[in-house]
Amino acid sequence: MLYPSYSTSSKNVGQVYLHFTNILGRPRILKADNAQTFDSKCFKENIILNEELKLGAPYYSKSQSLVERLFGTVNRILMKIDEDKENEPMYYTKSCENIMAVLNSSVHYEKGEQWIPRQRFYYYPKTIR
Repeated sequence: MLYPSYSTSSKNVGQVYLHFTNILGRPRILKADNAQTFDSKCFKENIILNEELKLGAPYYSKSQSLVERLFGTVNRILMKIDEDKENEPMYYTKSCENIMAVLNSSVHYEKGEQWIPRQRFYYYPKTIR
């Protein structure tokens, strides 16, 4: 899911995180990078309840490269949308929802297999119909 955040302060990121937990429920494990946001006392004491917080390895590019690549892609798309709108107001939440829909329905190719992300996220056992 994509949701615009206007700062990286612990309070702001915490509000976005709580927004997602209201929609999706709380995860058992929260994986995050080593940003000060997630490692702050405010975030650990006021936002996280029973989740286990796992921080990524510092300066280990493989663990963060996919996320950073996605951030760059989304940022470039948002800048292009904003540029095309000229003097019209930009609605970041709606734009993020549209970008997410496109990314989640795009066909990906991996090891001779093609798939779309929603097939992997909404996988149910064969016994459930």
